[in-house]
Amino acid sequence: MGKTGFTTIDFVILVVYLLAVLFAGLLFSKKDMEGKEFFKGDGTIPWYVTSVSIFATLLSPISFLTLAGNSFAGSWILWFAQLGMVIAIPIAIRFFLPIYAKLDIDTAYDYLERRFDSKGLRVIGALLFIIFQLGRMSIIMYLPSIALSTLTGISVNVLIIVMGVIAIIYS
Repeated sequence: MGKTGFTTIDFVILVVYLLAVLFAGLLFSKKDMEGKEFFKGDGTIPWYVTSVSIFATLLSPISFLTLAGNSFAGSWILWFAQLGMVIAIPIAIRFFLPIYAKLDIDTAYDYLERRFDSKGLRVIGALLFIIFQLGRMSIIMYLPSIALSTLTGISVNVLIIVMGVIAIIYS
């Protein structure tokens, strides 16, 4: 029977990978951006780059861990749900992004305010999105922490704190 758990080489690879990701994030995050640049870029981004960006935004450790785990367990049904992105992303790019460009708006909240002439609706939409993202980020940090804790023996709480510190460094 083989050795279980993380070996020294596994730890080295994990640490090198995490340091490389941290370094890349710090390297590319140095550029100062204003609000419009952050949300819209400089207006010259091709549609296929936007597609990849939207796709990457929708992925998370949850996707990688649950899809692989369910596939290993014998169920491939969750992969079909991912196919919805193949349909949804081109539709968003074809129909929604031109509306944003034509109206010169930066965010969905800006659109809500203009469309319904309601600052309150804009605030409610933003607050609901923040609440959703807090819950999503909690799950995104918790699930990989459980997996890493199982493999490394490091406490789940310590791993969550480390991920939180890394998230703060990136922001």
